[in-house]
Amino acid sequence: MAEEKENMVQSEDDDGKSVTMTSTTTWPSSDFDSNYESDYKVIETEKTDIEIFGTDEQRIKLFTDLSKYFGEVENPENTVVNTFFKAKYAPLNEVLNAIRPVLSKYGLTIIQIPTFDNTNCLVNTLMTHKDGAWISFPALKNKPTKLDIQGMGSAITYLRRFSLNAIAGVMGEVDDDGNTAADDSKPTKPTKKGEEKEVNEAYDACVEYIAKATTPAEKKERQTVAVNIIKKYVESGKPEELQLEDRKKVVSDIKKLG
Repeated sequence: MAEEKENMVQSEDDDGKSVTMTSTTTWPSSDFDSNYESDYKVIETEKTDIEIFGTDEQRIKLFTDLSKYFGEVENPENTVVNTFFKAKYAPLNEVLNAIRPVLSKYGLTIIQIPTFDNTNCLVNTLMTHKDGAWISFPALKNKPTKLDIQGMGSAITYLRRFSLNAIAGVMGEVDDDGNTAADDSKPTKPTKKGEEKEVNEAYDACVEYIAKATTPAEKKERQTVAVNIIKKYVESGKPEELQLEDRKKVVSDIKKLG
């Protein structure tokens, strides 16, 4: 029911005398707030399950259009060279350029929401459909190399790109047939607890140093500097071939550059 409230307003008559005027305002029923809150959805950043929202009819329409999308979308072009792993990949903007037109054509939208839990950067990804159904995917998270805006921005960009490739059903990375993950013959494969941290630090230190470039020319120069530092310890200039102790030295040398 609507609720009426009396308002009192001080004013003056034509002779300058103070008078009190009253008026009644009709407010919406308090049921409005409770109804609104009952439809409110909270996105859990730590959830591990995929959730699908909507009526049966809405879900059918979502998956019908999603199947049409997958039949038409094409992989983005791998235009950027990863200097250290000697492989090409599609940057975030290329992935978005490839999938956005097809998503829009079939009434689909992907929303990515970055959060931070004081340790890790997290990216929640949602897929919505024009008829009301939507899918919530588990958050992907990673600890940034440095807890500053540049480090967090870099981590969020990586998380967005990796999540987007998987959820949008496209391939924006070179497929090495699992060799990087499965090759036990490499002497640099981490075998002890804590070694993985040094592996990531060496690579991330170089990436962060290069990312500070403000022009293409400076970026190229910084790439050359980073590769030359790695070559001090391994002839190929590939960080994945560095021994553990040499990785620590690379991190130290890169940090000295500022």
